[in-house]
Amino acid sequence: MSITRYRGDTKPLVVTLSSSTGPLDLTGCTGFTLTADPSKEPTSASANIFALTGTILSALAGTVEFLPSTLEADHVGTFWFDVQYLDDRGLINTAGKDKIVFLQDIGK
Repeated sequence: MSITRYRGDTKPLVVTLSSSTGPLDLTGCTGFTLTADPSKEPTSASANIFALTGTILSALAGTVEFLPSTLEADHVGTFWFDVQYLDDRGLINTAGKDKIVFLQDIGK
């Protein structure tokens, strides 16, 4: 589920959350946050490059959309992200941990 983008691109990041049995059913889930950091295993949030709020596109398909701002998309390099959300009982879950790569573009 790694993501590759060009620096400055603000089109939505669409993530499919799944388990070993297929897409997660996100019915009743809320509070989706995609957080990115230069470290694969950060010990604090101090170096996070962004934390995006997500919107469910399809609960049954497990897809969530995250819309970065121009400032949030203004990075070059390889970073690590995860997605956290509250399930239908209000419990915190972490899913979708992988890398996000921002490539340098020609236009600025």
